Amino acid sequence: MASKNLLAGVLAASGALLAPACYLTSSFDGLTGAPDDGAVANSASSASTGGGMGGTGGAGGAGGAGGAGGVVNSPATGILDDFDRADGDPGPPWKLMSSGTYTIYGERLLTHGDNPDAAIWDQVFGARQEAYVTIESMDGDEAEIELILRNQGHPSECESVVVSWNRFNGAPVVHVAYCSEGQWAMVGEPVPYTLVEGDTIWARGYDDGRIEAYVNGKLLGTWDASAAPMGTSGGRIGVFTYGIPDEVRFDDFGGGSF
Repeated sequence: MASKNLLAGVLAASGALLAPACYLTSSFDGLTGAPDDGAVANSASSASTGGGMGGTGGAGGAGGAGGAGGVVNSPATGILDDFDRADGDPGPPWKLMSSGTYTIYGERLLTHGDNPDAAIWDQVFGARQEAYVTIESMDGDEAEIELILRNQGHPSECESVVVSWNRFNGAPVVHVAYCSEGQWAMVGEPVPYTLVEGDTIWARGYDDGRIEAYVNGKLLGTWDASAAPMGTSGGRIGVFTYGIPDEVRFDDFGGGSF
């Protein structure tokens, strides 16, 4: 269990060990892979508790139905930052948990260090919101890459609902969790999924608390995060990385209200 990441404790405690799933191409069309049996099956309803900062997490919401068939969807909002500017600090409206952990390099957003933490787009969006980004390059052994929704102002993954692609229990999965007052709660059940370079990850939240996770426009699953304190609220969006063996390069971060 990674000591600096509170969410890792929740996942390790859950004991879920799932097999990897599918590989997709790098855009919203041209899907080439198919998930393993059950990878895009219904997410079972569950509630879980997690130890965040020595505390006990709240009850997680129910997992919903996974994506069906080969339907390819597209975000409803435009790109907020294409990173096409001079190398250096990302600058406003980006807020970083730690200075220097993300920089613009070669017209991409580049991570620095093992645990870059969060980069928050400091603009409040409505309860119906989404966030997406393209992973241009990655090592493949990253512990966690997240999209952050409903962030309530702190430049971290906490006080937010997150869609997390991680391998804390060995096999790579995607799942939804939320953090409030330093305590994590997992929502529903993880879905097996392995990210590859070129994938565009996309998270969407609805005003009734539903959260959807997509890769390259294909729906992976739907979760009910309405039990979260911010589960039906507006807020900020962003990205989070943890356990980075080399570096991750992002391109075309987008999202907003829809």
